[in-house]
Amino acid sequence: MIYIGCILTCIIELIVFAAAGYGKEKYFLLLTIAVNTATNLTINLILAGYRSPVLIALLEAAVVLTEYAVYAAVAGRSRRLFALTFAANAASFLFGGLVFGI
Repeated sequence: MIYIGCILTCIIELIVFAAAGYGKEKYFLLLTIAVNTATNLTINLILAGYRSPVLIALLEAAVVLTEYAVYAAVAGRSRRLFALTFAANAASFLFGGLVFGI
């Protein structure tokens, strides 16, 4: 189940970034897959033993900041990139909640 969630997260976040124009640069899409795989698997391993709404919120915030830091190191810092990172994570989080009932 954890791998299905990871794959869905990568697909959803790829769609968000590609729709925003980042699909033109293939390396950025590959970076998106790599970063999301790392953050998704990490957060799910941490949450495997303990699921607190506060912990989930803190970890999700950490994921957004981590992913943005990586993307910004490659594409440059911008409010637009931060907003896209937040939106992509929100979309995958909400979709995961609908599919997996989290």
